[in-house]
Amino acid sequence: EIAQPLAFEYFSISPNYCNLIFAGENSVCLSSIVMLAEFNTDPDDNMTVSLISPSGEVVGSKPIIATKDVRVEFVVREDEAFLAGDYAVRFQINNRFDRTEALIIEQQVIPTAAE
Repeated sequence: EIAQPLAFEYFSISPNYCNLIFAGENSVCLSSIVMLAEFNTDPDDNMTVSLISPSGEVVGSKPIIATKDVRVEFVVREDEAFLAGDYAVRFQINNRFDRTEALIIEQQVIPTAAE
């Protein structure tokens, strides 16, 4: 039997926004970023998941044991502004798997009360 290359069968990223308003054009309030992934086979190996800012800086990194179903959550301090923009999430398992997924953190529009 020929082993398949390791790949995602399912993948999603969900930023969870909060309601604080920060001064600053590109500032948003986040409570967390949740990633769900399902691999085509059980990697049963160490994996590093990194959150990369629009400037290319690693703003968070988590080492986990990768299994067939993976859930990773980056918790964000709600009282600190998070910059809106094009982020990336990188998944690395030694020399076996290296994949980067796009994540767009959007400026939230807070409705104003009608006068």
